[in-house]
Amino acid sequence: MMRQHEFDLILPFFQGMTRIDGRQGYLNSEIHDLDVFRSHAMDWLKNPPKEQERRFLIWQAQQAIATTKEPPKVQAWLQEVAATTSLEDLFTALVKAPDARRLRFLLTHGGQHETLTFLQKRETLARSVLGQDYNYVLSMLTRSLRPPSQTETLPSKPEPSPEQLEQWRRDIQDHSKDSYYRFIDALNALSEHEPERVVSYLMSWENPHETYADADMGYRFGSIFAHRCPSARSKHYHLLLEAKDPFIRTAAAVYLRYLEETSGTEALQHLAENELSLAGTWAALTLARDGNPSHMHRLLTHLGTTNPDTASVAGVFHGLLQRRTWILLSNSCHASDVPLPTHLYGDKAPAHYLDWWEKHQDALRLSDPWLPQFRAQHVD
Repeated sequence: MMRQHEFDLILPFFQGMTRIDGRQGYLNSEIHDLDVFRSHAMDWLKNPPKEQERRFLIWQAQQAIATTKEPPKVQAWLQEVAATTSLEDLFTALVKAPDARRLRFLLTHGGQHETLTFLQKRETLARSVLGQDYNYVLSMLTRSLRPPSQTETLPSKPEPSPEQLEQWRRDIQDHSKDSYYRFIDALNALSEHEPERVVSYLMSWENPHETYADADMGYRFGSIFAHRCPSARSKHYHLLLEAKDPFIRTAAAVYLRYLEETSGTEALQHLAENELSLAGTWAALTLARDGNPSHMHRLLTHLGTTNPDTASVAGVFHGLLQRRTWILLSNSCHASDVPLPTHLYGDKAPAHYLDWWEKHQDALRLSDPWLPQFRAQHVD
């Protein structure tokens, strides 16, 4: 799934954000305030595009070294990549990858025009390393680098063989830690080729909550299917409104609203009012992004709550909803000439934000300037 923003600049943010509190963040720098960040960003943009791309790919390798536990061979390869000093040496090191999955991550998260050109010119070599991931990486780079105004079609995917379909069918039944990436690949593929099979699977799926990484699985699974599903979307979304997992139900409601405004809004209202988990908060945020303020009290109360698990994936979705709420408030306040509330966390935060809302709600017009683009792309 990929949003296609119109953009003016490309900056190397990790997951779209950076720290300005003095802790290591943007390009492994310690940024203490917005002016320092702006200075770093301007220095970055002075580099030629090729040098920006080289540094960004190396930074992705450094991030992987620092934050993941990889086998010794992968760690040694990442160290070799991070030590290169030219784009040519970098690509030479990249294609020595002992792990196609990690290479796929580096290329899709750090690659730009030069990476795409290299993969196209050295297709045989790249395919020998990436295997079936080659087309996926090429497609992701093409999409991320294409200006949204262009309408050329993406490289067509060959129809899967009967053997490949059968493998995906087996993989989607194996949601274990060791087979996660095979499962995700199968979920993406079957959402396009056999959506009825995926609907049947998602209807009865229940989050095992066996590890911290399971926390937002329903959000991932439901969103992947809702975005990828190519046909009979309304039918499938209506069915998934009755799924066991609340995040899958919310994903169905979010995407149903793109097709059936009344039915989708009713489903989101029901979830925002009755679902106590973060899935209900997601529903409230979706309504607010579309200009509906009926559940702002819930959103603003969530805005001040402390992330329950900042050290692991379990807290990611909690923080994601907070950041997306701040983005909505920032755009809305700018459009309405209303002051943003000051940041506050802790016991006094809910009252602080609700008091701000009471003072400004009549003047505030909720506005998400990106929503028309996302609706056209059928993505949340």
